[in-house]
This record gives sequence, structure tokens and C-alpha cells, in this order.
Amino acid sequence: MKKRILTGCIYATTLLFATSCNDFLTEEPQGRLTPDTFFSNQNELNMSVYALYAKVQELQCNSNPMIPQCQGDDVTSTTGSNKAAYLSADAFEYPSDAKGQEQGWSKLYAIIKAANLIIDNADKVPTTQDEINIALGQAYYWRAFSYFRLVRLFGPLPLILHNEADNNDTPLTPVADIYTQIVSDLTAAEACNLPAQYTGTNRAINGTNIYVSIQTVKATLSAVYMSMAGYPLNQTSYYAQAASKAKEVIDGVNNGTYPQSLLADWGQVYSYGNNFHDESLLSIYYMPRTGGWSNGDSQFSSCHQIQSLGGWGDFLAERRYWANYPE
Repeated sequence: MKKRILTGCIYATTLLFATSCNDFLTEEPQGRLTPDTFFSNQNELNMSVYALYAKVQELQCNSNPMIPQCQGDDVTSTTGSNKAAYLSADAFEYPSDAKGQEQGWSKLYAIIKAANLIIDNADKVPTTQDEINIALGQAYYWRAFSYFRLVRLFGPLPLILHNEADNNDTPLTPVADIYTQIVSDLTAAEACNLPAQYTGTNRAINGTNIYVSIQTVKATLSAVYMSMAGYPLNQTSYYAQAASKAKEVIDGVNNGTYPQSLLADWGQVYSYGNNFHDESLLSIYYMPRTGGWSNGDSQFSSCHQIQSLGGWGDFLAERRYWANYPE
């Protein structure tokens, strides 16, 4: 009898310690940001937008994502050095180095992923509707911007609007439907009633907007309509919508609603010594890390500066194009 009681006590104690150990080993990472705990306050909403802009900056880190642009008539690259990929694109050859195509794809989809996170979660943050709208406006805009650039480079695309595992088997969405989504996102961004001029920390520098403004959304929507009116959709009715949306921006500048103005000297638009000015509608600014090449250290300007001025000459004007341009 004593033997049975002793066995029962050992068994009960084992169950007790097994339960206790199980509870003890259960992790509650309260100090760690996870999908379940994130988006709980304004600071975390800000962090999500900063993460989005970090991906936007990576797109401008160097000229590799721009290599497919050499397929246009107006730009080429210098010979020698590491310019083989640029020259292959310029000549429509099969590239020996596909870094331009790869980075033009991957960096834009990284922006889309960061934007999706905000779009799917911003509404749960206990903050003002104005702040939620600002975050959503940035996300909708940059997702539209990314798909707009992708569809003109690659045609049909995987349309990813939520960050779910796709195992690289997401079917391609036709070009027309991609444009429909771009217009939908820009229309959603426009409905957020974004400020024309930001004043908050990290949203403007020296009076120039860092965050996307309402006039930037309208101007980009005009550009998208222009693209839809031409190749490959050739839906010419969109010319009128492009003009109408552009006129909203022009009228807003003329009546003082928007702070933009034209510089007296057009040569100052891209001047190194004139980074902050009111002619800019969309600007991407860097806080570079010194000491080497990294995603946080933009070499974009040096990539495009001609070699005689200390740059690398990744892109040069196509002289024949400009020589043949109509007066």
C-alpha cells in the first residue's frame, strides 16, 4: 500500500513540474517588436514609415537599379571599367551581368513590402486620424510609385498587396490591371488629404518636404494617366485626365495653396549647391553613414557625374539623340 502511495506522489509531482517547466519555458518577448505587438502607438507608426523610407533610399543608393534606363534613346554609359551591364542594356544585348534587372526588381519589391505592412496595420494604431492618414498616404504613394516603375520595365508582374508567403509562384498580372492598381493606390493616397507643406521633425528639411505631399500625389497621378494614354495601353482618353490632374497642381501653385515655385535659372534644379528649393515636388534625402559603401551611404550623385568632375560616368547623354532633337 505504501508503495502505491509513493508511486502516486512521484507521478503527481512529475506532472506538477512538467506543467511548471512548460510555463517557465513559454516566451513572452514583451521587449521585442513582433507583428502581434507592433503598431501599438504613434512612435511605432513613425518607425514603420521610417522603415519604408529606408527602402526608398536603398533604391537611390547607386545606379544599378537604373541600368535598364540605358535602353532609352537619350542616355548611354562610358566604356571600360565596370560598365558592361550598362552598355549591354544600351545595345539591347543579353547581359553578362544582370545586376540592373535584379536590383531594379528586388529593391522596388522591398519598398512594396514595407508599404504593405503600413497599409494593413496603420488603422489599428491608437492615434489621430490625421497621423494615420499621413502614414497611409506615404505607403499608398510609394507602392504605386514602385509598381509604376516596375510595369514600365518588366510588363506583367506579380501583384502583391499583402505580405504573405508566395513561394515565388504568384501568377503574373496583366499590364492593364497593374495600372488599375496604381491608379487605385494613388487615388487612396489623394483621399488621405496629405499636407501641402510639412513642418514636423523628419518630415521636412529647410522648408522642403521629405514626406510625400498632396501635390506630389496629384502630379504623379497625372504622369500615370499620360503613360496609360500611350504605349502599351494606348487609351488616349487618359490624356484629358492627365491634363486635368496637372492643372490642379498648377492652380494650387498659382493661388498659393502649394508652396512650389520655379527657379529663375533652370541650371539650378540639379545643382550640388542648391539641394533645397521649392521647385522640387518629390525629393529623396540621405543621412549618409561615412566610411564606406553601404545602403545608407548614397553614391547616386557620383554615379551620374561625369568623370572629369570626379564622378564615375555611369550615365552620359546620348549626343546623337540631343543633336537630332527638333528645335
